[in-house]
Amino acid sequence: MRSHIHKQFDSFSFAIDPDDNYRITCFNEDLDGGDGRSLDPVCRNPEDEGRVVDEFLR
Repeated sequence: MRSHIHKQFDSFSFAIDPDDNYRITCFNEDLDGGDGRSLDPVCRNPEDEGRVVDEFLR
């Protein structure tokens, strides 16, 4: 995750819902065009140690 996006995530500016096809919901101005999109499947590959962890998103 790019550093400015990581900071937005840490400040709860957006969320990623693993129970809704990893849909991105923005709570502030969406400067990166992510609102309503889904996280790329490569980020959630269960075989990859660096994948997104569902429990962390929840």
